[in-house]
Amino acid sequence: MYGKALPPQNGAPVRLTVPWKYGFKGIKSIVSIELTRERPPTTWNLAAPDEYGFFA
Repeated sequence: MYGKALPPQNGAPVRLTVPWKYGFKGIKSIVSIELTRERPPTTWNLAAPDEYGFFA
């Protein structure tokens, strides 16, 4: 981080940042990665699309 190696408690060896996942909905662990052309619907968008809009 900031030019230095990340320690395990900060996400080493990989840290994934997703702009529309923030704060309390941040990524905790990576189970699998699937590449798609379009953003798939999320649980939050399906449950309450008006509540969270783009950011859920």
